[in-house]
Amino acid sequence: MENNNLIYNQYYDQPQKDIYFFQFVQEIKRHQLLWRENMTLIIILKGEVEITVHGDVTVMKEDDVFLINPNYEYSTMARTRNCLAAVVIFDPVIFRRSIENFDALLFNCRTEEKTRYEGKFNRIRGLMAYLMKYGMTNDNMLDIEGAYYLFASMLMRDFPPEYFNTGLGEQRLYTFDNILEYIRSNYKSNISLQDVAKVGNYNPAYISHLFKSKVRVGFHDCLTRLRLRSAVADLNHTDKSMVQVALDNGFPNAKSFYKSFRDMYQKTPFQYKKQIMSGDLSELRASTAEQQQSQQKINEMGISYPNEIVEAKISEYLSKMCLV
Repeated sequence: MENNNLIYNQYYDQPQKDIYFFQFVQEIKRHQLLWRENMTLIIILKGEVEITVHGDVTVMKEDDVFLINPNYEYSTMARTRNCLAAVVIFDPVIFRRSIENFDALLFNCRTEEKTRYEGKFNRIRGLMAYLMKYGMTNDNMLDIEGAYYLFASMLMRDFPPEYFNTGLGEQRLYTFDNILEYIRSNYKSNISLQDVAKVGNYNPAYISHLFKSKVRVGFHDCLTRLRLRSAVADLNHTDKSMVQVALDNGFPNAKSFYKSFRDMYQKTPFQYKKQIMSGDLSELRASTAEQQQSQQKINEMGISYPNEIVEAKISEYLSKMCLV
């Protein structure tokens, strides 16, 4: 989700209390492929949004809730004008005191047409609204911390998680982090599994196992994620040809780029470009993904703006919240 249209923004980090969350409201416009190690909760406040997770496309409507588990790539795109979403990015370390393998939790927290206004989803929306309401002033940290702990508790109670066992020790995780950093720095080049194996000082078969254990996809899928994320940024913000977008972002040719893009978004790059050019999706253009990331850091400094829609939704969600 692009962060250059933020309406509300709050960052809270208390590592000694196992608390980390970044919360914001923004207007959704174009696709941006994201991939986070933390959990991401999305609540649609206005409009109709297309969300893609691992190539599975879902249409979200007003008040819909969708929790993205760690290391799941996803993207969102507006299907109507003036789409607003509330987003909470939080570290699963919050579950550490009650669950030993907290970093392996997988929640199925997602509304459907018939479940949209069930009590458990009213609670999630209400607690998000509570965090937002009292996070604007920061006068009483107990309000924020209490709501955040309760938010985590309600997730565990109302959406019993499954577990993904990585089977990796601390040293192997350190090795994997180094490998991932190498890929992030070189994904635009023609790198192979053998190149990555040399960095990790393991054989290619074991490196492939590391990827599937840590991020639930193989090396080639991981590499494609990074290339697609950068390619989508080029489609959003430049006038490069499709061939140039492909080659500039590490794809060997346009055919490979087209196939990867279609597998992810269920549409071709041309169809996507036509979609974003035909709607009211204009915004400041940036020529590179690095410039967009720089803008994102500026926006994450924590600025709040009053908004009638957001304020009305906060009041509505709080009024419908029931903790039993």
